[in-house]
Amino acid sequence: MSEPIAEPIGLFKAGFHGAGGQYEPMDEQGIRRDIFQRVNCIFGLEINTNAGAPTRDSMIIDIVYDGLCIKDPHASRPMVFSTDYPAQTDRGFWYGFFMSPNYSKYCKSGKHTVMIKVAPRPAPLPGTASATQKLAPRDFSEAAGGIVKTFEFMIYPESQALPVDPNQE
Repeated sequence: MSEPIAEPIGLFKAGFHGAGGQYEPMDEQGIRRDIFQRVNCIFGLEINTNAGAPTRDSMIIDIVYDGLCIKDPHASRPMVFSTDYPAQTDRGFWYGFFMSPNYSKYCKSGKHTVMIKVAPRPAPLPGTASATQKLAPRDFSEAAGGIVKTFEFMIYPESQALPVDPNQE
C-alpha cells in the first residue's frame, strides 16, 4: 500500500464573497451566481510531507464537478500555482484552481457537488521513455495511495443580497 501524497481539505473562495481576498472555506454561505461565473473554483490539498516534497508532476488529480471530470487541472494551467513544490508552501497546504463551465447547467442556482481525487502519479511503464512514454493507468484506490473526497456548495441567485461579512464593521 502506497502512502497518500495529499488529502483534499475542501473548496474555497477568494474572500468572504468570492470576489477577492484571503481564501475562505466555501461553506453553507456559498457564492452568488454572478460572482461564480467570473472566478475559478479553488480547491485545497493538505500535503503529506512524509511522502517527500511532491511536485505537480508527481500527483494525479481528478476533479468531478457535477459529473463532469476535469483531469489534472494543476498540469493544464501550471502558471496558476505559485510553486512546483507544494510541500514547501506555508503549513503544508496547496491551493489549486479549476475552471468550471460557467454558463451552463453547472452554474445554475442550487447545490453542486465536487469530488476531488488525489493520488501519486505512477511511474512510466517499463521499457518506455520520453516521447514514447506510456502512462500507467490512473489509480485513485487506497492501495495506490489515493484519497477521494466529496464536497458540496451552494450557488445563490444574483438577486440575493450579499451577506454581511462578520469580520468587517
